[in-house]
Amino acid sequence: MQVVQERKSSGGVRFYFIATPILQSPRVRAGTHAKTLRLARELGVPLMQVLAQNSYLSAKHLGDAGIEAMKLRGRMQEGMVADIVIFDPDTVTDNAGYKVGTNGLPSTGIPFVLVNGVIMVKDSEVQNSLFPGQAIRYPVEERGRFKPLEKEGYLKNLLGDAIPVPHGMHGAGAHATEKPGASDRDE
Repeated sequence: MQVVQERKSSGGVRFYFIATPILQSPRVRAGTHAKTLRLARELGVPLMQVLAQNSYLSAKHLGDAGIEAMKLRGRMQEGMVADIVIFDPDTVTDNAGYKVGTNGLPSTGIPFVLVNGVIMVKDSEVQNSLFPGQAIRYPVEERGRFKPLEKEGYLKNLLGDAIPVPHGMHGAGAHATEKPGASDRDE
């Protein structure tokens, strides 16, 4: 069954949202952070390290890359955007899977989610009639940043100068001075 919701923006533009069953890979969105938290719990990774990687470090990386809106996210601090997830670290679990009917299943152990200070999940129930999120994107630029990748420059930047190859190893990553086709038999 499809549900159509109509919303009107402050500028009078009408938007229509069609709610359909979620058909997506669990790797994409459903349960990604819950899975990270569950695995960290099971493997003994410190909770603060996982939280930093899931929030602050991701926001910092994108903010440093030029997305200004991300500089206001990723940490709980006065003046920052209130995107907050309240969860139970002992029970948070991802439920999405690859089998038909399990992809897109919501995670458990997350009773509240706030987006821009608006409660979007209350007592583990999604509040479908709210849309407080904001579009986050790079600013419009006069000229794009894309530059074609040049293989030689990329490899030099990635690998530096010639990489010594341990005795008997040839192929990928071979030393730059090594002759093509050379092997231990030739020595």
